[in-house]
Amino acid sequence: MRSDAMTRPVPHSARLSLAQPLRATSDPAGAAAGTDRPGEEVLRRLLELALALLALGFAAPLLVLAALAAAGPMLERQPRLGRHGRPFVVWRLRLRPGPCGRFLRLCRVDAVLECVNVLRGEMALVGPRPEAPAAAVERARWIPGWRARMAVRPGILGWAQLHGAVTQMHRSGAFAAARRMLAYDLDYIRNRSLALDLGILFAGLGRVVAGEEAR
Repeated sequence: MRSDAMTRPVPHSARLSLAQPLRATSDPAGAAAGTDRPGEEVLRRLLELALALLALGFAAPLLVLAALAAAGPMLERQPRLGRHGRPFVVWRLRLRPGPCGRFLRLCRVDAVLECVNVLRGEMALVGPRPEAPAAAVERARWIPGWRARMAVRPGILGWAQLHGAVTQMHRSGAFAAARRMLAYDLDYIRNRSLALDLGILFAGLGRVVAGEEAR
């Protein structure tokens, strides 16, 4: 039985004005199949490697500051599931409360650490946010089609994240919030393109520069 989250498109009013607007579709199989074209995927990967290396280079002073501001051990391992459910590990910073910690969170230093996962091929710059294994298994039990969001590599920044759906789900834990996030993720996968990825990256960067929360 199909979920409403899989069959209805994301409301047009919630979408960003990107260079390539999303196409509404009711084909849930399209999410699992993806929309990659070989040449575009190679170009996407080269761009990911270049931007990830650039981000790590620019963030080096912030990582030094994070080491000084860390409470105890600097890094914490967190398991995640990647494309097709493959397990991998992301690293999170242990930051002390206070102005320094708030500044580093505002600069999204944790996201910079995920650039290491991008270099390793475990994550992409843009894609559905990765989940802890226990959370992914639990949601797959009660939300039809949940595993379809693992058809592509998880990303540092995602379409659902830009629209606040990830934060809403984590804060409320509600069934409706999880289905809303899934709808955005599947909408992104069906319409995935390099142009869309660049639009999402620029929108996310604009929020960081403006000091807005990366949701």
